[in-house]
Amino acid sequence: MPAITTNGVTLYYEAYGKLSDGGTVFLIPGLGMQHWMWPDTLIETLVKGGAGVVVMDNRDCGRSSRCSGRVSMGRGFGSIGRTLTRRPVSGVYGLEEMASDVVGLASGLGIRTFHAAGISMGGMIAQVLAVRYPESVLSLTSMSSATGNPRTGLGKFSAIWATIRPQSRLASESEGVKRLDRFIRAMGSVSYERTDAEKRRLVRLMARNPGDPDGFRRQLLALLQSGDRRTQVSGIRVPTLVLHGLSDKLLPPRAGKETADLISGARLEMIPRLGHDLPPALGAKYGHLMLENFSRVSSVKH
Repeated sequence: MPAITTNGVTLYYEAYGKLSDGGTVFLIPGLGMQHWMWPDTLIETLVKGGAGVVVMDNRDCGRSSRCSGRVSMGRGFGSIGRTLTRRPVSGVYGLEEMASDVVGLASGLGIRTFHAAGISMGGMIAQVLAVRYPESVLSLTSMSSATGNPRTGLGKFSAIWATIRPQSRLASESEGVKRLDRFIRAMGSVSYERTDAEKRRLVRLMARNPGDPDGFRRQLLALLQSGDRRTQVSGIRVPTLVLHGLSDKLLPPRAGKETADLISGARLEMIPRLGHDLPPALGAKYGHLMLENFSRVSSVKH
């Protein structure tokens, strides 16, 4: 199992293409997401474009190691309430530690400079990387993400509940497909619905790799603990691409627009009819846009 231990946690990863210093992109997953959720169409496009690609499981998820500390559902809901009223949230770790994990993973692979890309919470981690490690991050791609500002980042309750509600183990593949359909409807990407074969593949992967409720909630607290990061985000100076769906019900389009507005020279691409996910049908489009953003880097930092 390919894994590297850093910052007291063991991180699982998979690599595609030729990894190189300055030519590798780290795809950072969102809340509760695992490495296999990235569409093959995105990875293939990036590799064909000459990039090395690393997909990973964040701490507390997938095949990476777990941290300690139980988090009740009530505490999770209470922390969301504290965030909305701009009161501090305390977690086991923050996005800062998760960003440090990525740097440690890169170092373990012999990579000093890289492109950072993430979706949802992963986009927030990528933003933190660009802020805290400007000597390492060559470019930023923030997908379906936000700055932590509760005024712009609060979506519909139905989407929030679909994301954080407890899930029982799947009893059958057909039940899993129905559950996935409900989730897609809640997230608002019905215009890019996956094929039946793609759905069954995802369901089989979910059944083999069930989520960890405590780990999920520790990640949620990390996201909330880091709070409103607008001041820090406004200091990002690397070439930045912001991708966001116009039908995103979890993190509304205004969250993506705010991110792009805060970063000097950022390119904003609002995707019509896209909700809060990355369907395979859009993987190649995302890949080409990311490769174009990589090309904006004038020189490799040392």
